[in-house]
Amino acid sequence: MNTYIVKKNGWTLKEIEKRSQYFSDRALNIWGYAETDYKPVEKQLESYTLEDEEVLSGRLIAQFNFRNSSKLGRIAPEGITDIICGG
Repeated sequence: MNTYIVKKNGWTLKEIEKRSQYFSDRALNIWGYAETDYKPVEKQLESYTLEDEEVLSGRLIAQFNFRNSSKLGRIAPEGITDIICGG
């Protein structure tokens, strides 16, 4: 592997990606892997309403729904006031 790399003169992104694919293919030929139909269970996100007395400080919110509109992304609880007030 070292000899292969030392002989290369170019280090452009395209050349590095080509080498990466080469080494990936070689590794898969050397060290096989088991095939499976297993799919991990997707984590269900917790859901709260304004009536819940849940403390959200220090947590990130993945989705926020307000007045028939939805905001996706990582939102700190403190930022929700800006969304509600249009800030």
